[in-house]
Amino acid sequence: MPDGDLIGRARQRAAFFAGMATRVADALPKIRQGTEFRADSPLLMAWVYFLLSDAYKPFRTDGLTEDYKKAALSAVSVMVVRPFTHLDPHNVRDLTVYLANPILAMACANAWAADRNLLEHFPFDYLKRFYISLLNIRMPSLDRFCEAINEGGDYGGFTMVRLTPAEIAVLDDWTLKIYMLVNLKR
Repeated sequence: MPDGDLIGRARQRAAFFAGMATRVADALPKIRQGTEFRADSPLLMAWVYFLLSDAYKPFRTDGLTEDYKKAALSAVSVMVVRPFTHLDPHNVRDLTVYLANPILAMACANAWAADRNLLEHFPFDYLKRFYISLLNIRMPSLDRFCEAINEGGDYGGFTMVRLTPAEIAVLDDWTLKIYMLVNLKR
């Protein structure tokens, strides 16, 4: 059973994810029209965030600030949960709808790492390569967690994961990608 501190932290972070999803869906109405947002996903994304954060801490030793790590963890958490599901997955004709989860992932990362809106600062075609790259994120250490939530099971028993070297590389890579985007002169 998780401790009260973890539950409290997860609820606070869930409010962040819920707020960001609302902002993205409001800004891009096609996402709201072409997807469904899973009601429990903000808490699930928060839970994934803290599972990843706790597992990643021992490996994060470089000089990048905490905000870039939070940004990467937020983006990866969104992509693990994938809270937007397509209403008609076999007939997604709009690129914005297709990329709803990566767009949310980048918006969450942006909220931590930048004082400017990267999604407005860079053209969509430039950001599209990041969105498509986010679609490829896989975190096998969280497979059992994802199976439990998809079966409606209790995920509260998942209080730690062990990251593989490939998963650590994914988090390192996204920390650096976000750092690069934020510091790119335009």
